[in-house]
Order: sequence, then structure tokens, then C-alpha cells
Amino acid sequence: MSVSSLFAAVVDQPVTAGVTPDGVPADLLTALAIAVCAVLAGARSYLGIAEWAQDLTPTVRMRLGVGRAVPCEATLRCLLQTVDAERLDRVVSAWLASRVLTGGPPRPAAWGGRDRRQDRPRR
Repeated sequence: MSVSSLFAAVVDQPVTAGVTPDGVPADLLTALAIAVCAVLAGARSYLGIAEWAQDLTPTVRMRLGVGRAVPCEATLRCLLQTVDAERLDRVVSAWLASRVLTGGPPRPAAWGGRDRRQDRPRR
């Protein structure tokens, strides 16, 4: 399951559910993607999520489906408050569990930019 289909499984209402201050339609799936990435990056509030989104490079904006106009804090808040938090938690938890179970053996951790295999002495 792709991340976009994962978020689509959470959304009950039409995908376009808000408008930015500039009158640009705001996409709930894009708001979810922004929020997840921002929280993973350390954002802890709607304002933090909006500030993180404002700082995105054009390339990252394009990959998240944001476009030129980034949704403001009020738009993100309104969109994200429509999401059923318990349902989102169940869907994301199930997706993560499936990734762990089917992901194969864990990859060695990198320490200081080096693969753990590089730290082993040669024989």
C-alpha cells in the first residue's frame, strides 16, 4: 500500500476540503502528508506544521503535492481536525506493522555516516 492510498483510507470526505487565503483549493491528503512529515521533523503544533511547510524547497513541495501556495496554519488546522484520529492511528499502525513484517531482515544501522559493516576489522 502506498502512502497516498494509506491516507486515502483515512479520508471520508472529498479530497478538496478547504481553501488557502489566496483562494487556492487545499487538499486534505496533502495536508496529511505535510502534517506527518512536519511532526516527524519535530513540529508539535498546527503553527509548527505550517511554519515547517512554509520552509519547504520547491522540490519537496512538488513531491508532497503542495504546489506554489502552501496552506496556512488555519487551513491546515481546519483540514486536520476533520480527520478521525483513532482511525488514522489504526490505519498507520497497521501499515507500519505490515512494513515491518514484510520488509525483510533489518538493515545494519549507520553510525557517523558509516555502515556497521565498515566498522568490522578486516580478516
